[in-house]
Amino acid sequence: MRRLRSAFLAVALLLSAIAAVPAASVAAALPAGTSKFVTATQVRLVETRASAGRFGFVRLGSNHIRVRVAGTRGVPANATAVVVNITAAGGATAGTIAAIPAGGTVTGQSNVVTESALISVANLTTVKLGVAGSIDLFHTPGMNMTIDLVGYYVPVTNAVAAGRLVLAQRPLTAMDRRRIGAKGDVVVNLAAGGVPASSSAAIVNVTVQDAAPGFVAAYAYGRNRPNASTLSISQRNQPRSNQTIVPVTSTNVKMRIYASDGATVTVEVIGWFTGASNQASTAGLFIPGTAHRRLMTKTSPVKLAPFGPFTTEFTSGLGLPVAAVAANIVSAEAWDAERLVARPAGVPGSGVAVSTVGAPRSKVAAHALLRTSTRGVALTSASGAHLTVDVVGWYLGTPPRATSLPVKNRAIKPSRVVAVRWTELNPSTGRGITKIAPVVVPRSDNLDAAANSGGGAAYRSHSTLGAMGNVLVFGHRTAHGAVFNQLNNIPVGSGFSLKSANGHWYNYRVVGRHITPPTYRAIAAMATLWPPITAQLVACSTPDFGTGPGTTTKYRIVITGELISVN
Repeated sequence: MRRLRSAFLAVALLLSAIAAVPAASVAAALPAGTSKFVTATQVRLVETRASAGRFGFVRLGSNHIRVRVAGTRGVPANATAVVVNITAAGGATAGTIAAIPAGGTVTGQSNVVTESALISVANLTTVKLGVAGSIDLFHTPGMNMTIDLVGYYVPVTNAVAAGRLVLAQRPLTAMDRRRIGAKGDVVVNLAAGGVPASSSAAIVNVTVQDAAPGFVAAYAYGRNRPNASTLSISQRNQPRSNQTIVPVTSTNVKMRIYASDGATVTVEVIGWFTGASNQASTAGLFIPGTAHRRLMTKTSPVKLAPFGPFTTEFTSGLGLPVAAVAANIVSAEAWDAERLVARPAGVPGSGVAVSTVGAPRSKVAAHALLRTSTRGVALTSASGAHLTVDVVGWYLGTPPRATSLPVKNRAIKPSRVVAVRWTELNPSTGRGITKIAPVVVPRSDNLDAAANSGGGAAYRSHSTLGAMGNVLVFGHRTAHGAVFNQLNNIPVGSGFSLKSANGHWYNYRVVGRHITPPTYRAIAAMATLWPPITAQLVACSTPDFGTGPGTTTKYRIVITGELISVN
C-alpha cells in the first residue's frame, strides 16, 4: 500500500510540473486512457426516423439503441472517445436522451432534453467508447434522433503537438448577431475570434435568435456542406445555442454558417485544439471518463435562494491536476430567460456562456468545455436555475490558483408588500406611463377601508413577498384616487413590481389578463395557471376589459404576473 501511495504521489507531482519538465521525462507519467483530439469529416452516423431511412444503430430495447463508432466512418479502431452532435428529432412526448459508454449504466445524466412533443433540440456530446468501440443511447420511448460525427480521441503515450485543448481566457466574438436569410451561407473569420493559424480546430458557441423553424449548420471552410446540423429550431423566434468544433487550416482560419430558413446568428470562440506546428506537450491532453455527477443544486447542502441570481461551485472530481473539464450541464426551472456563465472558481476575469435559456421554467442541456482553478469551476445563474453537472472527461495541465473566496449568495427573507409600481399605456399618446402607489395591508381581509385611502390594498392572507404563493393587490378605477384607472391598458408581456417592507423590489412579467366575477376564489384561480410565485393587480371592470364607459362591481379585471427577479 505504501508503494502505491508513493507511485500516485509521483504521478501527481510530475503532472503538476509539466511546464518545467522535458516531454520525454513525463511520458511514463501519463494516466491510462490519455488521448488527443482528431477532427473528423462531419457525417451522419445515426438516423432513427423511418421516413428518412433508419440506419447506423442496433435497437436493444424500446428505449435503448447501440451505435458502433470505432472502426467506422473513418474513426480508427483504437479510438477512446467520440464527439457527436445529438439531435432529438421530434417525439410523441417530451423526453430525454442519455449517451453512455456501451455496456455501462445510466447514472441519471441527460444529454438532450425536450420539453414537449414534436420538438427538435440538439446538443454536442463527448462520450467515452465502451464495448466494441460503441456507445449506448437511452431515450424516452417514441423519441427519434439523429447523431452527427464531429471528432474523436485516440490514445497517446508521449507529449504531442496536435490535438491538445487550449481554452481562451475569455470568449471572443467572431460574428455578432448577423442576419442570415433563408438558405443563406456566410463565412466567419475565426482569426478575429483569436483562433491562431497553428490550430487544427476551433471550438465555438453558436447562438441563434429571431429564427424561423429549421436548422443551422456550422462546418469547415473549403468543404461541401455536410448532411449534418448544429442547431435545430422547431419554434419561431426560439433562442437556441450549442457548442461545436470546426476544423481549420493554417491558410483558412475560417468556418461557414448555413441557415435553412433564416436566423440571426452569433459565433463566439471558446478555444481551439493545437495543430502539428505547435511544440509538443502533455498540457491539454484528454482523459475520457463515464459521467461523474459533480453538482446537483436541488440536493445540495448549500441553501440557494428560490429565485434570482446565485453562484455555485463544483470540483473536477479527479485526483490529478487538470486545467479543464468536459461536462454536460442541465439548467432547469430558471425564473427568466438567461445565459448560464462559467469561470474558474476564485479566479478574477470574465466567464464563458454555457447555455441559453430562452424562456422561464425552461430545461436545457448543454455541452461545456470549462477552465478550472485549484478550487474547481464556478457557475452563475442570473435567474436562479437549478443546475446539474456531470463531468465526462478531464484535460491535463496546471490550473490557476484560486485567489478569491467563494461568492456569498444573498438571502432574501419574505416580507409584506408596501408599494406597487407599474407602467400603463396611455391610449391617447401610445406612450407608457410609470406609476407608483402605496399598498396598505389591513388587519382583516376587508379591503374597502384600505383601498379607499387612495392607494392599493392587499389581502392580509396574500401579502407576503418572497414566499411560494400569490400576492393580491386591489385598487379603485373610478374613485378614491382611481389608482388603477388604466389597469386595462397593461398588456401581457409587460411588467410590474411590488416593493417589500425590507426594501426589495419583486419584478413580475404579466402573463394573464382576465375578467372574473368579484369573488376571491375566481380571482385567485387565475394565479394557479402560473405557479409557483405570482402576484395579481385587481380592479372593478366591465365585461369588455373596461374599453366601454364606466365600470361595475359585477366584474373584476385581473392582471396576473409571474415572478422573474428581485432587486
